[in-house]
Amino acid sequence: MAEWGNLLRAACAAVAALIVAVPAMAANIAVVPIRIELAPGAKYCSLHVSNQGADEVAIQVRGFAWSQASDGSEELGAADIRVNPAIFELKPGEKRLVRCSLPAHSGPNESSYRLLVDELPRGDPQPGTMRTLLRISLPIFRKPAGAAPSLHWQAGPGGALQLLNTGQRHAVVGKLVVSRVGQPVETVERGFYLLAGKQRNIPLTSVRGEITKVEAVTGEGQLKAVTKLPE
Repeated sequence: MAEWGNLLRAACAAVAALIVAVPAMAANIAVVPIRIELAPGAKYCSLHVSNQGADEVAIQVRGFAWSQASDGSEELGAADIRVNPAIFELKPGEKRLVRCSLPAHSGPNESSYRLLVDELPRGDPQPGTMRTLLRISLPIFRKPAGAAPSLHWQAGPGGALQLLNTGQRHAVVGKLVVSRVGQPVETVERGFYLLAGKQRNIPLTSVRGEITKVEAVTGEGQLKAVTKLPE
């Protein structure tokens, strides 16, 4: 039995080594721009998708309405976004212009969407390789005239920090610095978007001591104090 156990462990190790040794292959696809900001009332946008790899690729582009949950996860929903072309092929070195039309703007807040650029499977991978399909998620923003973000904070559940954007435009948060009574200052190095009218619960390492001050590095690149939400 001991000999059989040794043989089984050796076989498993050999399989594991083989799996690790299989090279992963992925297409080299570039998208320009990587973020689209539109003027108020704009209905159309465009992007270039190029194949910088050595093999021909098939691409699909789809548009979605974009929202956020309080844990920061993305919520993509149906939206009347028309993409042309929606599915196409690119030869090595080839570039394609993709146009899209957006729904009419409604409501006081900025409209937010995402375009998903997906590589589609083509044939079988080469022997001894594993094919990894690429996905690029591209944000689109269309802000009302004069819209701006407005960040506030309050103590969240379970000792977390709750960051709220009460403004009408998204905020780009690059870093948070949190001060507590009797505790070392905690820096949260986590870049993310916070959409207009949304909030995000941010877990902190320490849950002791009352939060006294929150500072954030936003899209302007400067560390600024965030106002506490009035109770």
